[in-house]
Amino acid sequence: MKKIISTLLTISFLFLVISLDSNAASKSCIEKKIVNGSVFFIETTITEKTSFLPIAKVRSSKSKTATKTTNVKDSSGNVLWSLSITGTFSYNGSSSQCTSCSHNASSNSEWTIVNSSSSYSGNSATATATAQKKHILSYTMSESVTISCSASGIIE
Repeated sequence: MKKIISTLLTISFLFLVISLDSNAASKSCIEKKIVNGSVFFIETTITEKTSFLPIAKVRSSKSKTATKTTNVKDSSGNVLWSLSITGTFSYNGSSSQCTSCSHNASSNSEWTIVNSSSSYSGNSATATATAQKKHILSYTMSESVTISCSASGIIE
C-alpha cells in the first residue's frame, strides 16, 4: 500500500513539473512586403525557451534563451523560406548581454538560400539571409531578424 501511494505521489509530482514547464512565451506579427511585383507576407515569431525543472528556472532566472523566426509566406500562407536566430542572454536588472547566438535558414523547393550569417553584440543578436527564387527570371530577396533582451529580461 505504501508503494502504491509513493508511486501515485511521484506521478503527480511529474505531472506538476511538466505542466509548470509548458508555459513558453510566444508572440508574433505579420507584415506585407512587395518584391519584384510579388506580394509576400513576413510572419515574425518570438519564442522563449524555458527550463524543464522549476528549480532550474529559479537558478537561471537571470539567463534566457529565445528564438525569433521570420517566415516568408506567399498569399496562400505557404512558407517559402525562413530565417531564425537563437540567442542566449544574461541580465541583472541594470544591464543585459547576449552571450551566444546561432541561426538557421531553410527554404522550400522553389527557393534556395544563397547565403546566411549571424552575429551578436551587446544585448542583441542578428541573422541575415538571402534567398533566390528558382525561375526563368530568378530574383533574390533578403531578410534580417534581430533579437534582443532588456535589462529586466524582456525579449524583443
